[in-house]
Amino acid sequence: MKMNTISMLGLILLLGSFLYVFEIFYHGFVHEDFNKVQIILTFFVMLLSAGFLFGYQVIEERLKEKDIVKMLSFFGFALVFLFLIFYTRNMNAIVPLFFSLVYFASAVFLALKKSADFEDPMIRFAFRFFIVVGLMILPVAAYQYIMTGAVDFRFKSVYLPMINMITAILQGILNTIGIHVYSIPAEGGYSLSLLDDSYSVFIGAFCSGVTSMGVFIAAFFAMAMDLKLTVKRRLLLFAVGVFGTFLANVMRVLLLFLTGLYFGRDALFAVHTHLGWILFFIWISMFWVLAFKFAEKGVDDNNISKTGIKRSKTGKSRYKYKAK
Repeated sequence: MKMNTISMLGLILLLGSFLYVFEIFYHGFVHEDFNKVQIILTFFVMLLSAGFLFGYQVIEERLKEKDIVKMLSFFGFALVFLFLIFYTRNMNAIVPLFFSLVYFASAVFLALKKSADFEDPMIRFAFRFFIVVGLMILPVAAYQYIMTGAVDFRFKSVYLPMINMITAILQGILNTIGIHVYSIPAEGGYSLSLLDDSYSVFIGAFCSGVTSMGVFIAAFFAMAMDLKLTVKRRLLLFAVGVFGTFLANVMRVLLLFLTGLYFGRDALFAVHTHLGWILFFIWISMFWVLAFKFAEKGVDDNNISKTGIKRSKTGKSRYKYKAK
């Protein structure tokens, strides 16, 4: 069964709501630009929008209700595990490590089952997504616990290099368009300021795009098995996806800087709450449309093969091609 456009759009909305909640879990409500009411309302708008599209599919008898329940169950269990892991990270480090282990064990157990048993591609995606996130979480938690004795998932060795690249790119873009800025290292990131110091922003962990990159990687590996591509083409597609996700985050930070510069910090904080998922939604939609087009082209190319060499009466070789 092939995923249709409406189902793909609903799945992307569902993935966007997952990203939104994941960012809340990861960063917490500690940032001054986080408006709890806006966050909760936006999450429900995205979730209900996905539900509306899935409901339409059920009414049109393109999807079955039990399939929707199965798909949402896998996403729901992933969110429950992530909530338990991130909510307890400020407690004893053993607690989030334990929940990471439970999630990992659950993912391994389910991985032993064949996702091909699910005929609907959305269920297969949700099933694999749950597994991939679970397989990723324990190694990360265990590594940090061994190295630091803590499990808070704040890896400066990961997000600081990303922030460094983002800051350098932003500085180059802004200087090129005539907005002259400079950057200086600050605790946990960089401060990007105008030359006259009349305006500055802090680029920290929240600007690194770690969460959106993590969700993209998990989503890619969950979907990649349904893409009929060679390993080489899958790696190429993955590289394009990672690069595009990074650029989408650079665009987000650039727009935030310009919003604060021209419309003030209140506007900056308001936009900060929503701009990330909007750009992620636009980018991930474009990526998956192109990915499936790329996969279809790959199938078409593979369906044409050389089937034999025939000799003409003149003795010259003549190739005959036919579709498989």
